[in-house]
Amino acid sequence: MNSSAKICGICAINWVIIFLISSCANVVAPTGGSKDIIPPKMVKAFPDTFATHFSEDKIKILFDEFIQLQDAYSQVIISPPTEKKPEFQVKGKSIVIHFNEKLKENTTYNINFGKSVADLHEANIFENFQYIFSTGDYIDSLSLSGKCVVAKDLKPEKGTLVMLYNTLEDSVPVKQIPLYFSTCNDSGVFKISNVKAGSYKIFALKDANSNYLFDQPNEIIGFKDQPIAISGKDTASLRLFEEETSKQYIKKSYSQHYGKVIIIFNKPVVDCKTEVLNPGFENAKFYPEWLSQKDTLLLWFDKFSADSMKLKITEAGKIIDTLNFGMKSREGIKGKGMFDKKLRLFVNTDLHSDRVLDLNSNISLTLSNPLSDWLPDSIKLLEDSIPVKYKIIPDSASNSILHNLKIVYTWKEKKIYKLEWAKNTFTDIFGIKNDTSGFVNFNTKALRDYGTMKIHIKSPSSTTQFVALLMDDKENVYRKTVFENDTTLSYEFLNPGAYKLKIIFDSNKNGKWDTGNYFKHIQPEKVIYYPDLLTVRHAWDIEADWLLK
Repeated sequence: MNSSAKICGICAINWVIIFLISSCANVVAPTGGSKDIIPPKMVKAFPDTFATHFSEDKIKILFDEFIQLQDAYSQVIISPPTEKKPEFQVKGKSIVIHFNEKLKENTTYNINFGKSVADLHEANIFENFQYIFSTGDYIDSLSLSGKCVVAKDLKPEKGTLVMLYNTLEDSVPVKQIPLYFSTCNDSGVFKISNVKAGSYKIFALKDANSNYLFDQPNEIIGFKDQPIAISGKDTASLRLFEEETSKQYIKKSYSQHYGKVIIIFNKPVVDCKTEVLNPGFENAKFYPEWLSQKDTLLLWFDKFSADSMKLKITEAGKIIDTLNFGMKSREGIKGKGMFDKKLRLFVNTDLHSDRVLDLNSNISLTLSNPLSDWLPDSIKLLEDSIPVKYKIIPDSASNSILHNLKIVYTWKEKKIYKLEWAKNTFTDIFGIKNDTSGFVNFNTKALRDYGTMKIHIKSPSSTTQFVALLMDDKENVYRKTVFENDTTLSYEFLNPGAYKLKIIFDSNKNGKWDTGNYFKHIQPEKVIYYPDLLTVRHAWDIEADWLLK
């Protein structure tokens, strides 16, 4: 080959290489169009869905694309449930279910996949896909649907199991898994499909340990007093509640400062006694103070010589616990970077940060320690800088423990007030006086800044007591009224805003809402809300009629 031919051959090879490199450099991803948002679809099942005389130990379900199974053991619901959990396998475009036990005869099974089936790449969910089959001659087609709400506030409880049993004994929810069940959605709505005709016990459970049994003290439940007869497309509603814990125990206890220990119980105490077991408290005087819910005890005491306390707590003669406390110093201890301040007496008021007092309210002076004496003449109230006469009333919390003094006065609208007290005005149970003077400035609104509300109640019963709670939209209670029979709820001096009105059917007449008890066949007390928010405006009157049902 001559030199010119060689050059041409080399040039040809170089052009091929350049072309290949250029081609590789210019490769771009194909433009595939819009994102896939379509979930997978079932193409075929083996055996086919709605099959009868099912006798296989496995099921294969084929879809139109590659799929994934997400969180199968919590999402997939088999009704009636099997004793042993089946095994789930994903093979390309199919799901294979292997049963690990012999299925019940003449029974319709419903496998609800919840939100577990999704396509492989985009995770589009085939929501609530169901596979139904029967081991008998036909598919059961009856159903039960309804709603679960929390009894105390009527809010839905997502994830609650609603379960049916063909055994009617009270102990069934504790001992047996249900024959049929479903799960409440975000709105509290449930539907149990493919049920056989018959009479069933119905029980709702927020299953804390996922075993389909009512075996935890904190599990939320609901029940019907009578069995439900299912003969078609039936409905039922359930009110959910948490039972009151029967065992009394102490959640927390500590010594806060000199002469004061705090004991917090898990529930209100009925008949509680305390006894000091160690010496050094022979001359001590004790002042027990219970907070309003009667689940917290503030135990005040003075004149002791011990540096620790061993305290026995009993209720109705039974020992709840024995507690040990280290006694704090009255003079304060400094060391190790910490400082236990000297015991002092502080004076505060219950005014809000805006220092505005409602015209229908009283103002309270609150003492940090229980009060034993005070000098009324050392407390002055000024209206637009002019001293005025007022009443001062002891506001005792419990057992003669006095923390508050209520200042009672007929407040005038749009006035500026000042409440002041001198040094050494107050003396507490430890003999300590307030070591500084103090004052608080506040003002009142105009009458037109408020609205009023009148709700005429027509009650369905002359024997039931009712409790009316006027609340804000977060259910903080502003006013509480106890009544019987027909009445008119009158609310004055309401600040503008949206209010809820709630009625408790107080069947045991104790002035509060009470929960239920399953084994005692006690339902939680019923509540009802006024159907709309009540909007109060400046200088505006609301009047409405309400028939309680």
